[in-house]
Amino acid sequence: MSRRPTLLALTLGIMATGITTAYAAESSSTCDLKCQMTELPAKAETRTTVTAGQQTLTPEQQAAKQVAESPRYRAFVPSTYNGSVSFPLVVVLHPSGADENAPFMARQLAELAEKKGYIVVAPLGYDSTAGYGSTYPIVQTFAAKDGMSGITIPNPQSNYLSEVAVMSTLAKVKREMNIDASRVYLMGYGMGSIGAQHLAAKYPNEWAAIAPASGAVTAASYPFSALAANHVAALYIQGEKDRYTPANAVEDLYNQARRAGVDARLIKVPNADNTNAWVGALPQTFDFFSNHRKY
Repeated sequence: MSRRPTLLALTLGIMATGITTAYAAESSSTCDLKCQMTELPAKAETRTTVTAGQQTLTPEQQAAKQVAESPRYRAFVPSTYNGSVSFPLVVVLHPSGADENAPFMARQLAELAEKKGYIVVAPLGYDSTAGYGSTYPIVQTFAAKDGMSGITIPNPQSNYLSEVAVMSTLAKVKREMNIDASRVYLMGYGMGSIGAQHLAAKYPNEWAAIAPASGAVTAASYPFSALAANHVAALYIQGEKDRYTPANAVEDLYNQARRAGVDARLIKVPNADNTNAWVGALPQTFDFFSNHRKY
């Protein structure tokens, strides 16, 4: 007997405050959504901390430890999941100025995940402006509203903790749920696209395929060989009305990925801009993921 699909906003691990607040979520035509919210871990203090093993941690190490133990994320679990069979997982990275709730504002994400049987997780990248660890140069037509530099993403500490948050979320979800390790996928839009490209190259063994939308690193700086050598497929998504990410930059990524031996595809979404191209491409994205698994 199947249960109703569930949309959760939560942290895994023990919070320092232990404060949990429940709130009601809107219901959709396809599922009754249940949510709970836990406070975001406090940011690093300026003092050092001594662990039980007498190891002194710097403020940066303490912050990383806290983020790793209590990453905040939102998850969709389809009604057919009961833990007895492994399910594919999609990790979605939000854009700058947003949080883990933003991807689920597009109802199509949960609807397609329910229809196709995917667990979907959207981590908070430590805060709303961190860059998921990427330091790749970014190609933009002009200073975009997300505030990302055309050279590198600023604030190295938050940027590093952002990567820790995503990878810690992935690790804990894989421990807590029955995830098919050969079918783990990564997508992101805006800043999340830059993060997806970075995390795919740095941790290529984790992903079967990626789908970066509305955000391009410079192709000359990117190690496509890491994707090719580890059989990570790539679906590049561009809105035809995107004023921030140049179409030729995305085409360059696609072409160089293909030349490097990556199983790559490019989608140009009609009448879509920097904020919604990923939504228009969701059906093709899930189809692309369904056709790729790790081997």
